[in-house]
Amino acid sequence: MTDLIGIDVSMGKSNVAVYHDHKCIDEYAFHHTKTGFQKLATTVAELEHPTLYFEATAIYYRPLVRFCPTRHWAFTQLNTLQLHFQ
Repeated sequence: MTDLIGIDVSMGKSNVAVYHDHKCIDEYAFHHTKTGFQKLATTVAELEHPTLYFEATAIYYRPLVRFCPTRHWAFTQLNTLQLHFQ
């Protein structure tokens, strides 16, 4: 089973929910700083092939889009406006 990390992105910080076997095993918030992204990296390292999901909120998601590929993490960026019209 793939682990999932859902991230609610806002200005300067994000709220994280970590799921394993369809159960939430951890929740926390982190600031978009070096220390904050290190916390996220620690979470990802503890899981087996996790996929990160986050909403493309205004411009606030851009730090995640820049950070994830540098770690070779699988991620899905959701655009809620597109989802609404599908």
